[in-house]
Amino acid sequence: MKKILAIIILKICLIFPSQADDIRDFQIEGMSIGDSLLNFYGEKQILNFQKNYYEGSDFYMVFVNVNSGEYSQIGFTLKKNDKKYIIQGIKGTIIFKDQFNKCIKWKKDAIKDLSIVLPKAKFREEVITKYKSKDMKNSKAYSNDYFFPSNEGAVRIWCTKIDKRLNYSDRGEIALLNSELVRFQLVK
Repeated sequence: MKKILAIIILKICLIFPSQADDIRDFQIEGMSIGDSLLNFYGEKQILNFQKNYYEGSDFYMVFVNVNSGEYSQIGFTLKKNDKKYIIQGIKGTIIFKDQFNKCIKWKKDAIKDLSIVLPKAKFREEVITKYKSKDMKNSKAYSNDYFFPSNEGAVRIWCTKIDKRLNYSDRGEIALLNSELVRFQLVK
């Protein structure tokens, strides 16, 4: 598991020399905030991806199921009416089917590694969020955040304990967010 964690951290980071000062220094599966999704997928593909619209915002997320690498799904946050499909946020999802404790260990190990790479970032201790929506009722997310000192973005890492009555698996996720998404999603 430690080997997988090291690979994940190395894959999300494209960092020179050994510390990151900007959210654009990070990558997930070779993609970063500010890149055009058109560099990786055709417009027709993007239009056919599963979408989730954020109520009361200019943002929406598209999801891509992947069968290679460590992630089972990649999510991209985009702005409505942006024909260039500039990535505003990106997250990778790892499924921990009936192994929530392994997810928590993965998160703790990732936090140790991120603390080395992001020594100047403001770290927010674990936040526990209960889901309010009917489809996720009784599920909880355990998240930690790293805010860049330049206010140019954040890295969020979390595990979600899914209500056993639902037809979903526990999951670990890591997200890269630009400054607009930080204000919309993390700063309340």
